[in-house]
Amino acid sequence: MTTTTMMMPLLTLTTVYVRGLWGVVNNAGTMMSVGLAQWMTVDDYRRQCDVNLFGLIDVTMTFLPLVVKTAGRVVNTSSLAGRLALPTYAPYSVSKFGVEAFTDALRYSPPALLMSGTDYPCSRAVNGAREHGCDFGHR
Repeated sequence: MTTTTMMMPLLTLTTVYVRGLWGVVNNAGTMMSVGLAQWMTVDDYRRQCDVNLFGLIDVTMTFLPLVVKTAGRVVNTSSLAGRLALPTYAPYSVSKFGVEAFTDALRYSPPALLMSGTDYPCSRAVNGAREHGCDFGHR
């Protein structure tokens, strides 16, 4: 193995750190427990959310500064069960409703708050709207 070959992973990581990432796609999803909601335990819900929700949040938060750096995108794959709960898929639905909520919160966060000290077009638009009297529902 040559020195150049050994350095490629480090070079790639350095390039990503300096330039940023274009995007992150979260597509994790498992359905671990099936049955009526009242048959499930708290651990059934916890195991389901550990993968489908908290895993997605962890990956997103880890790479978000690099995505914001390039004005990139975060794509979170959810499910219809994140909008419509079925009685036999309660833990899965809870995890996917959480994905929907996290994605909405991320979507409506001004980029300037995601990475302070950096000027992005969206943050300029938000500041411009505030100058014209829009308070975004905050008092």
